[in-house]
Amino acid sequence: MTKIIVAVEYAQQAAQNKIDPNQRVALDELNRYYIPKLDGGAQEEWEQSLSSVIDHSSVPLREVVKGMISFSSNANMEYLIEILGLEAINLNLEKLGLQSHEPLYPFYSSLFIPLFVDDGLRRLDRQRRNREGQTELKEMPQDTI
Repeated sequence: MTKIIVAVEYAQQAAQNKIDPNQRVALDELNRYYIPKLDGGAQEEWEQSLSSVIDHSSVPLREVVKGMISFSSNANMEYLIEILGLEAINLNLEKLGLQSHEPLYPFYSSLFIPLFVDDGLRRLDRQRRNREGQTELKEMPQDTI
């Protein structure tokens, strides 16, 4: 459901000419969002399917969306969340009346949060580490995620 909501926002912004579906996106840029071995091979399969649309190591934005939906690419989803805007995407939950859906966030990259939090807390005892870790997570800016 998450990727569909991102795709809905893409379609709305494309229809309103806020984004250009033909805009070229460098594969290197997309791969910044890729975490190997956490997507069941989706990213590699998608990239292998692109032979007819790759030009100078880039693809049209519409292909990024297709990769997110057809191949379930988490990297493509996170890239789209960043360019479309998380707030705009989450507004669709209300517009579509999806009351039981939690607000979206970049869950794929959020897997790295414990590494950032734990890095400064290793030296503390367990109880204090848990308390300070929870505080740090609550205060962490969205940009960090």
